[in-house]
Amino acid sequence: MGSPIDSVVFNGYSDGQTEEVILVEIKTGKPRLSKRERDIKKVVEKGKVSFIEVNIDEGFTITSEFVEDKFTEDEDSLRR
Repeated sequence: MGSPIDSVVFNGYSDGQTEEVILVEIKTGKPRLSKRERDIKKVVEKGKVSFIEVNIDEGFTITSEFVEDKFTEDEDSLRR
C-alpha cells in the first residue's frame, strides 16, 4: 500500500465481526487529494467496490469467480 491509498482498516476484525472496510489516505499539513485519489473516493462512495478471490493451482492456472462472473455480466449487457 502507499499509492494511491495508504492503508486499509477492517473495522471490527479483531472482535471477529468485520463491520466495515475503510480505505485510508494520510495527509500532513493542508494538502488535498490528488485527482486519482478523488476518483477512487467517488467510486467507493458510489458503492462500486468488489472483493476478488484469485486461486492459483500447482500448474499456475489462475481462476477467479469474480472475473468469470464479470465477463458474463459484460456479455449480457452487450446483448441488450
